[in-house]
Amino acid sequence: MKKILLSLLILFLPFELLNLIYKNAEYSFGDNDVSRFKNVPYSIQLANSGNSLGEQMNYKNHPGLTAVKFSLLMQPINYDFHILKQYIDHFARDSIFIIVLSYGEVDGILNDNIYRTIKGRYYQFLKSNYIEDYSLFDRIRYCAVPIVYAEYPFYKIKRRFLKAEEQDEPEEILDAAQKKTCFLEKRLEQDNFLNVFNRTYPRQKQAGLDYNKNYVIKMAKLCNEHNVHPVVVTPPLPANTVHALEKTDYFTAFEKLKSAILDECKNQQIEINWLDYNRSEEYMNHEEWFKDPVHLKDEYCAKYTDEILEAINKTGAGLF
Repeated sequence: MKKILLSLLILFLPFELLNLIYKNAEYSFGDNDVSRFKNVPYSIQLANSGNSLGEQMNYKNHPGLTAVKFSLLMQPINYDFHILKQYIDHFARDSIFIIVLSYGEVDGILNDNIYRTIKGRYYQFLKSNYIEDYSLFDRIRYCAVPIVYAEYPFYKIKRRFLKAEEQDEPEEILDAAQKKTCFLEKRLEQDNFLNVFNRTYPRQKQAGLDYNKNYVIKMAKLCNEHNVHPVVVTPPLPANTVHALEKTDYFTAFEKLKSAILDECKNQQIEINWLDYNRSEEYMNHEEWFKDPVHLKDEYCAKYTDEILEAINKTGAGLF
């Protein structure tokens, strides 16, 4: 019996070690890096939500502030709310929560195929009651034996520990979300922006507007209940992107969403501020500040963040 147990242990240990290595590669590095959520500080003074446009917030010029980014690449707005709800008790009184509302979250909702490819990361740090459609099977799948269900696990391990260059990725290795949406920086320059936009955040018209409005209001209300000041920020876009969106009804939908949120907050006596950079002339006139049709270059992210914090101060909601 002891020999049998010893044999099983010998077989199990290498598998478990490989499993742990894969989890580290998948969830402590790159697009799905959730390590920042494992030790979220208390007395947070400043935080932001969002997807890749939330990731471009850069607080390096404010080392004295306890600032946290609750954003992740391709993060859907419902998980902005769930993450805020889990960590709302970590905020200091009169702190600031920046709700980064991307161009896709006007009347669009994140593509279901993309959502399925990123769902596992939320099992790594969110409590079960904050995970939508939670299941024990998924808990086991994503946390206990993720390598069994992983796509290209050994490539991801190699990329993590050997630091393989991203531009050398063979086509067949690309993550499912990337393959389905072409949402890679190197492809954004080549692909039609509106096609990428519509594939990533399929527009749902009124249903999409209501969906996004409700989550913004939920976040603002939760902030108010905990003496946190919510500020919605719509990030800047370069001129070519703005002109492409002006050929659609995007900005009409955007103004409709903005008015609906502000009116509802006024009716419910929910404090909220809104900083709109979508058509900021300063940024539209400097397309060289952008690395693709929507994202700022790293060297301009701190400048953009500083402008936001200065504007927040002017609203009277700031603590800086």
